[in-house]
Amino acid sequence: MNLRKLLYLPSPEQSLTIIDDIKVIQERCKEVGATERKEQTENQKSRDSRCPKCRAMSDKIVDRIAAVEGVSNFRGNIFKFVGRLAIETKPVNHCMVCGHEWEKFKTKTITDFAITKVVLDYLSDIIRNSERNKRYSWKHEAIEVFKDCSAEAIYAVQKEYKPSLRYPLTMRQLRTKYKSVFDKKKS
Repeated sequence: MNLRKLLYLPSPEQSLTIIDDIKVIQERCKEVGATERKEQTENQKSRDSRCPKCRAMSDKIVDRIAAVEGVSNFRGNIFKFVGRLAIETKPVNHCMVCGHEWEKFKTKTITDFAITKVVLDYLSDIIRNSERNKRYSWKHEAIEVFKDCSAEAIYAVQKEYKPSLRYPLTMRQLRTKYKSVFDKKKS
């Protein structure tokens, strides 16, 4: 057993390898986030640029603030009433051909932090219960961001996100699936 591996004392070369792997993981997560944001924008354009009723194109569609939603809550007795009334207006798309109105597409905020957190949760699910997660292909596709990276680099990334993860992995669990920088290079 390698004493450096047991005590987690990486040499300077091993530390550089870990840092490089962390950068690779971060870049891959940024790429995934950029792809997700691009898909959101494309979905928004396709939904907001065509009328779902008459299929009119974007030149016949205008923005309006017309969807009014109200929430009321009143209670009390004969002498005293307590209540709350909230009225909210929402933006809608309006078709000038058929007069149909529909709500604008709502986009989600996708951050690199959220992407990394989700990918780490998927990795945890797959390592802890690989048999049950075999059929979830999107999880296996998502953890490709860790491909050819060391277990120590994944652990360092996980350490940054540990408070927000469901089930953080131990170094031992990560080393079962990923190579370690302490393992001897086979020539």
